Amino acid sequence: MRFEQPAKFNQGAAQHLRIDRGIYPYLGAAVEVRQLRRAASLYGYAAVPGIRGARLAMQARTGVLVDPAEYITRGRDRSDSGQHGLWACDEWLERERAAWVPVLVTDTSRIARADQQALRKALRAWKDTDELALVMLPLEPWWLRTGLSCLIDEVGAAGRRIAVVLVHPYNGLDAPESVAGLLNLVSATAGGVVLMRFDVSAIGAVAHGAYAGFAGMSASLRHGPMPIRRSGELDERNERDVTPSVLVPALHDYHKAGKLPAIAAARQDLLTCGCSCCRGGSLLEISRLCEVNISRARAAACDHNVAAHDQIACQVLAAPRPRDAWWELCKAGADATASLAADGVSVPVKPWLRQWLELGSPSHAPVTIS
Repeated sequence: MRFEQPAKFNQGAAQHLRIDRGIYPYLGAAVEVRQLRRAASLYGYAAVPGIRGARLAMQARTGVLVDPAEYITRGRDRSDSGQHGLWACDEWLERERAAWVPVLVTDTSRIARADQQALRKALRAWKDTDELALVMLPLEPWWLRTGLSCLIDEVGAAGRRIAVVLVHPYNGLDAPESVAGLLNLVSATAGGVVLMRFDVSAIGAVAHGAYAGFAGMSASLRHGPMPIRRSGELDERNERDVTPSVLVPALHDYHKAGKLPAIAAARQDLLTCGCSCCRGGSLLEISRLCEVNISRARAAACDHNVAAHDQIACQVLAAPRPRDAWWELCKAGADATASLAADGVSVPVKPWLRQWLELGSPSHAPVTIS
């Protein structure tokens, strides 16, 4: 979804980034070219990851950004090496040019906590190219808390526009104070931040002044990947079901399709979805499809997630007071989630959602969920 520049936004940033402000889909590299072209055409822009993504963007040739996405390569983390990028020489730069991307994105490897030298190297990448490039910063959540002042100082000194991806096994915004840290970064950079591989919180961040957000359409596309744990280190969270993750607008959160029947048994109305994909139908259809064809279920979940993100973005970013509208959706989702407990369904309010409520909004006092 594209939307007009608010009066307080830094117009200089808008003139240089060559993409419109808004919320856009981040699709997997397995997407077909026709689907990618349709998403970019329908929503304005889209993003895809890695080398395969670059090939897809080259074929689509319309509004597609390419995220290098391999923040670690060949099983080896290069965050402590002397090389800031993942590819030899300017290989990634040439791949992006060949794909006719609207904005170049640098190929930075993971920036580990407290590695100020790696951060500085990343911010110098491709500085002398003729085209403006977004500096990709694959950050551990530490940088939004303990390392925030250092991050703000370095980004300010570099004077570069940045794209942020949080490298985390699950959701980097679950870390305490990370939402507040993200908004402080957005404020300090005059809105010159693009969020890559984010969840629905990208909409809240854009409502608070971030330039744009690319929301991942599956669980694995909503955070930067971390090294895979050995089997002996698996915990209960790793033993998740294989059904796709579905954005449930009424709960303002993502839930596995395999868990939706339990929610429906308590409050079937919570699964009614009015997005352009579902058109008032029930999200249980995705759960039922999982029993027949898991591949089709994943495709259906992706289509729904794209449309649901756009619906929420339209509701929030077109509102007279976007920050209030976003907070109200967070509160409604938390309240609906809490209501399930009365019907015997225990669904926790996620830490990231609690943080948004605890920040409040211009018209709403902070709320703490016990």
